[in-house]
Amino acid sequence: KNCGASADLLHEGRTGFKYNGGDLKTLYKKTNYILNNKKLSLKIKKNMREKLSKYNIDTTLKSIQKIIYER
Repeated sequence: KNCGASADLLHEGRTGFKYNGGDLKTLYKKTNYILNNKKLSLKIKKNMREKLSKYNIDTTLKSIQKIIYER
């Protein structure tokens, strides 16, 4: 939950699941849930590939430049 990228990349149940840092019990449960649910696992993989395909070095550099030069 506290990872900066989670707000942009993680959509509960669609591209993964959030958990509180250090909450190993919840991490274990959610990991097992994904690993034991083939349909969900394939859905998450497909959605993440789609989501990550929009990110590349050019878009990253443009974002960094925007942050630097707009201050």
